[in-house]
Amino acid sequence: MNDTDDADLTVALRQKLTEAFTTDGALTLTTPSRADVIVQGRILSYTPSAIASQKVSSADREQAKRDNYQTQIFQMEVVVGFELKMPRRPCPVMDMREVRGTVPFNRLPDLTVAREEGLRRAIQDAAQKIAVVVTEGW
Repeated sequence: MNDTDDADLTVALRQKLTEAFTTDGALTLTTPSRADVIVQGRILSYTPSAIASQKVSSADREQAKRDNYQTQIFQMEVVVGFELKMPRRPCPVMDMREVRGTVPFNRLPDLTVAREEGLRRAIQDAAQKIAVVVTEGW
């Protein structure tokens, strides 16, 4: 599920979770009907923020007396809630937990493109953290 305005994040999280579990190798992926446990997640939010700025110089002498800064490095944070359920049990095996996927990104070559890439990498970070919690706990 996805509580954000970006519908593509659900598919991205599913893909990155599959990659994380496959790479780890501790658990085998299968269909929900054959699974011992099912990971159910919800993308709760994502937040881009500025983490580093650079002073911008100005050719205008009066403008140069004032400090102007432009953000050069951003951070993307994705918050994902997840729980573990067994197929034939109504109650979760592990109650809802939150993980935060965070990555830095810069504005090059284009801020929109860089932001989207930062979002995908933050999803990947969150998926890897979910896989660690599930495999260590299971």
